[in-house]
Amino acid sequence: MKNNDLLSEGNKVEFERDLNQFIRKLIDWKTDSSLVHRADDLNTTISTDALPLGG
Repeated sequence: MKNNDLLSEGNKVEFERDLNQFIRKLIDWKTDSSLVHRADDLNTTISTDALPLGG
């Protein structure tokens, strides 16, 4: 599939169906209290130091 074929007039119904199914699964996952959800601790693992210019 080419990038410009991701969403077109010919596949918009299937695209919307798949996207809605994906969103439902994300909502189910997020609201399922039987799963363990860790707090977002990205701030402790992302460095804000400047990237090196050399390899």
